[in-house]
Amino acid sequence: MNYSIFEEKQRFNQWWLWVLMIVVGIIPIGLQIYQIATIKNHLSNDSAMFSLILACFAALLVFVLFFWTTLRTKLDKDGVHVRLSPFHIKWRYYAWSSIKSCQVRNYNPLTEYGGWGIKGTKHDRAFNISGKQGIQFEFKDGNRLLIGTQKAKEVQNWLSMNLVLTV
Repeated sequence: MNYSIFEEKQRFNQWWLWVLMIVVGIIPIGLQIYQIATIKNHLSNDSAMFSLILACFAALLVFVLFFWTTLRTKLDKDGVHVRLSPFHIKWRYYAWSSIKSCQVRNYNPLTEYGGWGIKGTKHDRAFNISGKQGIQFEFKDGNRLLIGTQKAKEVQNWLSMNLVLTV
């Protein structure tokens, strides 16, 4: 059989997430600036300035982390390859021979897994960035993995055309 390859790359692109991060980042920085402006003692002003620099650095670090975070998924004849950068240094690989079943399904990231990112337990894990659709894999050892997707129809077509799981 001539296998094709399914590939997907996702980033955090929810507008509300970026607005929330800006607001959460501005509040501590604003408080630090207010503290510096109202302090009369020079020694306290130096520690407040250090706190301001630290708050700015922490906010910048969170922005950069969210900006660089990508979820990459690849399905090919060998198996499932997934990488949530920068948290996964190497690709995670799951051979088709270890998978009992897979399906594209709707899910609730908050109630089922507690949100987005790397979530869940050792036996029921999710890698997701946004949305409410994912590829659910059930392994022969009973473990489960859900990988979020923004291309549900494309991956469903790929699975139906390329995949025959043997139990």
